[in-house]
Amino acid sequence: MGLIIIMIRYLVLMVALIEAATAVTHQVGGSSEGWTVPSTPSFYTTWAASQTFSVGDILEFKWTSTHNVLEVTETEYDVCLGMNGMPTSTSPVSVTLNNTTARYFICTVGSHCASGQKLAVTSVAATT
Repeated sequence: MGLIIIMIRYLVLMVALIEAATAVTHQVGGSSEGWTVPSTPSFYTTWAASQTFSVGDILEFKWTSTHNVLEVTETEYDVCLGMNGMPTSTSPVSVTLNNTTARYFICTVGSHCASGQKLAVTSVAATT
């Protein structure tokens, strides 16, 4: 009986290590653009469409000038208005995608969100 418990604990540990090893860090906007007011309003939508986000992956928001990041609801995302929570204004910000629900992020500085500095992602179940 004791050997079975040890084997089960070992299997659980191995699965956890495999899932941690397969997590990907996505630098939002890519290494050249980062988190900034984009050159086109659809930039982050196009960027996100080129990525595969899995549960356990990390979004890394990096910026160098005056920006922030706030996770919002879909409605807040659509109208570029963060009504709940405090935006994080210190770069970088890392967000772990811990489920398969859609997640929404905006910059609340001035008209940055209205200019396209917003991101919507949906994760797929992690694969091993």
